[in-house]
Amino acid sequence: MIKDYIKKNSIKFPDKVFITIGQEKMTYKQFDDYIYSIESFIFSQEKLPRRVKIECSNKKRILASIIACNRTNTIPVVFPPDDKIIKFLNYDKIVKCNIEINDNSCIVQINKIDNRKSISYKKNDVQCILFTSGTEMNPKAVELTYGNIYKSVCSWNEIAHFDSDDVYLNVLPLWHISGLSIFFRSIYLDFHSVILDYHRNKFFLNIKQLNINCISVVPKIISDMISGSNNKNIFKNFKIIIIGGDGINQEIFNYCKKNNINAYISYGMTETASGVCGYFSNDIDKYEHGFLGHPHKNTVIDIDNNYIKVTSKSVMKKYVNNKNCNGKFLTEDFGAIKNNKLFYYSRSSDSIVSGGENINLKIIRNVISAFDESIKVEVEGVSDDKWGEVPAVFIDKNKFNTNKIKQHCKNYLPKYMMPKYFIDFMDKKNFNKRNK
Repeated sequence: MIKDYIKKNSIKFPDKVFITIGQEKMTYKQFDDYIYSIESFIFSQEKLPRRVKIECSNKKRILASIIACNRTNTIPVVFPPDDKIIKFLNYDKIVKCNIEINDNSCIVQINKIDNRKSISYKKNDVQCILFTSGTEMNPKAVELTYGNIYKSVCSWNEIAHFDSDDVYLNVLPLWHISGLSIFFRSIYLDFHSVILDYHRNKFFLNIKQLNINCISVVPKIISDMISGSNNKNIFKNFKIIIIGGDGINQEIFNYCKKNNINAYISYGMTETASGVCGYFSNDIDKYEHGFLGHPHKNTVIDIDNNYIKVTSKSVMKKYVNNKNCNGKFLTEDFGAIKNNKLFYYSRSSDSIVSGGENINLKIIRNVISAFDESIKVEVEGVSDDKWGEVPAVFIDKNKFNTNKIKQHCKNYLPKYMMPKYFIDFMDKKNFNKRNK
């Protein structure tokens, strides 16, 4: 059984600040009381739901709703916020939720009368369902158990040795495992987490003002840091900076090495409840493209028919409506083991990673084809110093109005999936030469 540590600490340390969301600091008791109001909303339904759709931009409501669902024995399904949803994809159809909690749901604060001293959960029960960020044409709904998440937290603690004095800045999306996993770590390891939107111009000021000493970022944020001449030493005294979502380039590696930054380069995914292997840049003598480091404790990573395979208790229970994984997950990532070192080569042929987000190029092709079925279109990933890779569209510009196609893409694709280039077929060869 796994304890509900928010409930436990709201009794033991009611006035201790647990979390800061935007400008609002919340103690364990204040956060627990807000969870209780959402519990009451769920219990007020005519019939107790099996699955609850959580689609909010309000970060406090997202996190409290997840715990409220856990306490009411319902399964929270965390949807990407509306402005991020790829409109051609039907998330609802996959999971079939019974009720929805959104920013407009009427959650009324209730004077709490709650005599429960402790709550605990079974390790094999589903704690939440998250969607992958898009390596397939249809989104995949991942069932993560209490045991999966707890084992992931424990393995990260082996790496970072968190303590209650740490202040962890979380600027990653809460509907994605990258951001949500930090919240779960703060619950089990009792450190203070600060949840903010990422704004480049405010980012470094926030770090100084809030005494941040831990953070998780994607490589794009590090690139922003490197390009800001006044911010080059901002992470020098950090306990740890975790870089995930995509591999780093040599510039980032050299920057971390030169400035003696305690950077941990992480590899993982939604299906593994966050990172499952990695390395500290300071422990490596030289940069090796695609190097993934070493598996976390109690995790085995090997190669199966050129694909990376993960065996771990943090591996998801299953995809919704699929068979149980039993602790084993064959990824769609091509890799190899050379000289006892694990390397990543690429995603499956029709997927790229851009700024930490998985992008399925088929989706972009289908959106453009929906504009005009007669369009002959090719979509490829091309190298980009800032984002790793970006989508490029190749079409016959003499036949089609590129500006109208761009606007159509903006209407149906989230910002991170927007093609960076629209190139005429006649220029494709020269374009590819320039971008090698």
